[in-house]
Amino acid sequence: MKNPQKTMPQAIIGTLIIATALFVGVAAVLTGMFPYDRFLDNAEPAAWALRESGHLFTANLLSVVALVGMFSGLVALLIGGSRLIYSFGRDGLMPRKLAQLDQKGLPKTAIIVITIIAIILGAVFPISMLANLVSGGTLLAFIIAGMAVLRLRKRPDIVQHRFKMPWFPFLPILTVLTSVMLLCSLNMVAIYLMIGWLIIGALVYLLYGSRHT
Repeated sequence: MKNPQKTMPQAIIGTLIIATALFVGVAAVLTGMFPYDRFLDNAEPAAWALRESGHLFTANLLSVVALVGMFSGLVALLIGGSRLIYSFGRDGLMPRKLAQLDQKGLPKTAIIVITIIAIILGAVFPISMLANLVSGGTLLAFIIAGMAVLRLRKRPDIVQHRFKMPWFPFLPILTVLTSVMLLCSLNMVAIYLMIGWLIIGALVYLLYGSRHT
């Protein structure tokens, strides 16, 4: 039996390589079909290119597949977000009622809360701004993770044989710098909203989480 600590990183890197190759290949084909400026602010570039080329059935089929993929991705994000809220409630960072489980062992309250938040955000804010906001939150998580690796690798009380980091400290520093660069390129409104969200989170932690965790 193979060591999961070795096969998991290999699987992740392999998936990233395949996904990157496919994205680059599709982009090369699309820019070969039409000038790149024709795809500006186009929400469905591949389907649009196929439709403009006369492949109506393939374009519509691709649109249906994309919608199904986005729906499954949203469901996965809601599930992950509900588990995150459940963990906050379990650890006392948020009200412990959010950590209650139903008869099936599901965090029903957390699922309802994250669903309501998603509905309100989707109904009030433009999709483009929400996309930038999600990207900003993800990049901020990468920045914090990279800085945490730099700090935790030097702590003597952490056993290092299970905590692997190739190319240390070059890789975490590169992660932080690249994420900061991408973060600065996002929509300014989304950046301001993300800063406001961070302030709200800090206040919740200082006024509630720090006293109940």
